[in-house]
Amino acid sequence: MTRVFVNGTFDILHLGHIKLLKKAKELGVVCVAIDSDERVRMFKGTYRPINSYEVRKEMLESLRYVDYVVPFD
Repeated sequence: MTRVFVNGTFDILHLGHIKLLKKAKELGVVCVAIDSDERVRMFKGTYRPINSYEVRKEMLESLRYVDYVVPFD
């Protein structure tokens, strides 16, 4: 079984994210590591993330291309 690791902010989910996750799923079991709220602020500024870690996690977990989600700090 191949495990595929994908990392990112996934703050504003868009078609590019979906295509990436779909391709990853074709390769194996998909683990998405999403940046913590603090990490997002550090890289994208004070007003980000728009969606909290918990919201981003739940959105990603609802996608059929994602097997599990973990935090990335």
